Amino acid sequence: IPASFIFVFSAIFLPFKTIKILLDALVSAAQLAFLLVDKALLKIRSYFNINAKQILGGDTSLIAAAHSGNAAGINRLLQKGAKVNLQNKQGNTALHLVIASSNIPLNKKTAIINALLTTGANPQIVNRLGQTPILMLNELTNDRDRTALIQLFQG
Repeated sequence: IPASFIFVFSAIFLPFKTIKILLDALVSAAQLAFLLVDKALLKIRSYFNINAKQILGGDTSLIAAAHSGNAAGINRLLQKGAKVNLQNKQGNTALHLVIASSNIPLNKKTAIINALLTTGANPQIVNRLGQTPILMLNELTNDRDRTALIQLFQG
């Protein structure tokens, strides 16, 4: 029997006060169920470490998102508290890999670098090749891109 039928049937034959008590109980049960689900989700989230590193290359989710130019993913990870200065096994941070990536358009690269710098990315961290993100800018072949990105670090 559908619940809507039971509700209509009970509304016809039960006093208003009884219907109100039943509806209040139903609302309370729904609120309790929501709290239990919310608590379970918090427990599941506690097992997930947003800054966990991959076994092979040592990339974090933020480093991987930066390397691929995933601006939306980077912003979500930063909002969730991802650490911006963690390094992978080559010593690269997310900032290193955004600058090194040649497949990210300048406007997207600029937005990502701004987001990283705003949340505390350190442009002086040295990778295993002795490069800082700022030094890596000198390796860019496009003069316009290099000039635009250097201005981000100066201003």
